[in-house]
Amino acid sequence: MAAAAAPSAAALLADLGAPAHLVRERCLLRLRAALPSPGVRAACRASLIAAWTADAATRTATATPAAAATSEGETGGRAVGGGGGEPPAAREGIADGTFAGGWERACGLLRAAAEVLASAGGDAGGRGGGGHVDEELFEAAVLDAAVEGIRHEEVRVRQAAGDALGALAGHRGAQVWAAAAPVVLANVEKNAALDESQRAREASRLAQQTLARGAAAVPPAGGGAPLPPGEGDQGKTAGDVPTDAGGTATATDGTRSGGAADATAAVCASIPSPGGDASVAARDRGRRMVHETEGWRGLETSLSALAKLLSGAGAPVLAAVAADGGGPTTDPHIAAAVAFTVAGHTHANRFVRETCLGVLTALVTAAATADGTAAPSDTATAAPSAGGGSVPTDAPASAPLVDALVPTVARVVAAGLADNWSQVRYAASVCVRVLLASATAAALAPYVGDLLLPRLLLNRHYVADGVRVYSLGTYATSPVTAGGRGRATLIAHLPVAVEYFVAQAEADNHAVREASCRSLAEVAAVLPANAVTPLLERMIPALVTATDDGSWPVRDVAMDAIAAVAAAYPAAVADTGVLDGPDGVVAVWHAALQDVIPSVRHGAAACIARAAAAYGAHVAAAAAAAATPVSAAVAAVAALLTPEAVAAAISERLATPLDVSTTATPTASGAATADTDQPSVAITGFGPVAKAARDNDAALHTGQTVYSCGSLAPKLPSRRSARGARPPVAGGCSGGGHGPPPAAAAWHVIDGGLRLWVAVVTTGPGPLRDAVVPLLAEVADAARRAAGAPFAQAAPLLGCVWAAVVDGVPAVGDAGDGRIVDPTAFADALRVSVSCGQRGVEVAAKRARAVLAAAAVGGKRNKGGRGAGLQCQMM
Repeated sequence: MAAAAAPSAAALLADLGAPAHLVRERCLLRLRAALPSPGVRAACRASLIAAWTADAATRTATATPAAAATSEGETGGRAVGGGGGEPPAAREGIADGTFAGGWERACGLLRAAAEVLASAGGDAGGRGGGGHVDEELFEAAVLDAAVEGIRHEEVRVRQAAGDALGALAGHRGAQVWAAAAPVVLANVEKNAALDESQRAREASRLAQQTLARGAAAVPPAGGGAPLPPGEGDQGKTAGDVPTDAGGTATATDGTRSGGAADATAAVCASIPSPGGDASVAARDRGRRMVHETEGWRGLETSLSALAKLLSGAGAPVLAAVAADGGGPTTDPHIAAAVAFTVAGHTHANRFVRETCLGVLTALVTAAATADGTAAPSDTATAAPSAGGGSVPTDAPASAPLVDALVPTVARVVAAGLADNWSQVRYAASVCVRVLLASATAAALAPYVGDLLLPRLLLNRHYVADGVRVYSLGTYATSPVTAGGRGRATLIAHLPVAVEYFVAQAEADNHAVREASCRSLAEVAAVLPANAVTPLLERMIPALVTATDDGSWPVRDVAMDAIAAVAAAYPAAVADTGVLDGPDGVVAVWHAALQDVIPSVRHGAAACIARAAAAYGAHVAAAAAAAATPVSAAVAAVAALLTPEAVAAAISERLATPLDVSTTATPTASGAATADTDQPSVAITGFGPVAKAARDNDAALHTGQTVYSCGSLAPKLPSRRSARGARPPVAGGCSGGGHGPPPAAAAWHVIDGGLRLWVAVVTTGPGPLRDAVVPLLAEVADAARRAAGAPFAQAAPLLGCVWAAVVDGVPAVGDAGDGRIVDPTAFADALRVSVSCGQRGVEVAAKRARAVLAAAAVGGKRNKGGRGAGLQCQMM
């Protein structure tokens, strides 16, 4: 059976300019599959050259003489290989109008060219006969099209042009760099300043869009038709010339109009106002909705193209410079690129900051290649990796090009590692891994301990997984931190690192504050006491301040961090005076037991149990040793955490009455408001019918504050104005504040007691655990009251009770004090829970029933409670 004929270039490239995105992607997949054939590559080269030749002819025929001259002057010429004229295969392929013109066509041609270049590898292009197109002619055509595309108004065309330049640079190195770098750098410089006229047009478009929803569309400023909805965020500036019939701009960047500083307000204000107040509101909305990153046109994509050029051509260019005895900035274009990235790392546009770091990553990688040192294999794609792959275990002995870049790159990367935006931090994390692996230890020494290492350590606890995992991998595999080197460096520079962590505990970003608290806790937990103790006076106040943070994850981590530090250094922490007193941390822990966030309640319980065990052991050890009595501060803290005090706190919370309807604020429907979360006379019980009634009560769910994790709502205050007072700004986690609302929900208080009881019986030492074991009867009483109360949140409370039973009862049975758990105390609550209609509560009740039954049968040394609970969980 004869093999199927290879598809023609015309068929492979036919859908590159299709309007539908998926059609274009399928076309590229078919092309990629066919390109391994040399004949197909040659035919595609011919078709692409023909298409670009036809486009150039169209532009020449439709553009004015002045515009045509401008376009020709900006093209950059056929600097690679030269040549001209129509290729032999100009009549086939896509030059005959197989698909219509537009940005899709320009983008598709450039992406296809990049695929052809990538598939050729070391292929010579088949220059010898057979009707193949000369490869130099193709590369020159790609260069011309990419240089033109980098100035296109459509972002996807500019991205494709950068890809094509990068692929071409990998083939022709220094020649492409010399031809394309000046054009790309000129475009970077041209777009570096904010274009207020673009922001003004976007604000005008948004205002018209708002008015059009309720009335006829309003013309833009100055009359004329409204801006097309597909204009995008890279629209033409005031001085741009019109596009040709194919949609490809002849001089797309244009010139900025003079006096554009107030252009946004001027254009919006000039919108006609047929709707009165509606028009004013639309103008205001247009100004607000213009994105903060709008107005820099092609700056980001030009920098991205520069990075791709450096990835492809940087190594041979730098190798040639080094052979002549020069440094990395001897080349004027590389010097200009470095200068802009240094200036751009503080740019207002976060995408520009991110791309500047990408440029530096490409430059350091190219310098390492030219030096002959091994760079991490995963930096090109910046994929998160906890491992190091090819990261060397020892720093290179000599790396003159990279070492020359270290003073500049280290400072820029340090700023990126502390950026407010996670994407910028990630780009800096990629760059710092390359730098640490490629430079010599001597060159890095002045910058690691005081500058790079503290930021790298903090990012190991950052909330964004990409940043966190990548930083963990860098620390584990970098030559300057692996094998205990990072720990030794940190100890030597610990005061500087602690000062950085303390400063970051005051950052605007709640995720940074959380990571800072984790870093301080790690310092106290793993480093030697002689290094940590002198710094506790700086660490503890920062953590105490964070316990009053506006973001609940920060509060949670800060409380746990203080407990960890207090457990490691009980006397030193107590002597600071931050634990005892009405506003001390112990009081904060107890207040957090009724926090509206479950994990905060759980963390507070663990903190109290841990601190009680630590101070009890510290006082007992001092008494047994008959040494100097403990200080008054330690004694005061220990008195707050005695077994009796902890048991009393648990008992008080478990006995909290659920019938507190006098403090509730009924709505029109008779239900309690969401703030108080108290029972109402209209909603009784907690079965499916009662739950549906509550869920569909519009008064409970209308006009309420929408909460978030703390980053999408109005910016969270780092702390409240005064402990116990709510902040002036609503929104965000817990309404912008923290702790219990003005009328705390009773079931939160009881759940805090349950969690503290579980924490003590499962982790506490003997005397502490023995003091709270008898409180199991009060746990049963809380379950009975929850099952019988007309309380809207009875079901969640019962779920908390059964979770406490499953976790705590096996530990009670292991206490060895002869007590036997009586499951009949929970019988009524269990009977109600297993048929309440809420699946989660029913499953938890069945697990608890199995644990109670096993504990009653097992006696004082119950070994079957945990197994029975697990068996029930699997049913």
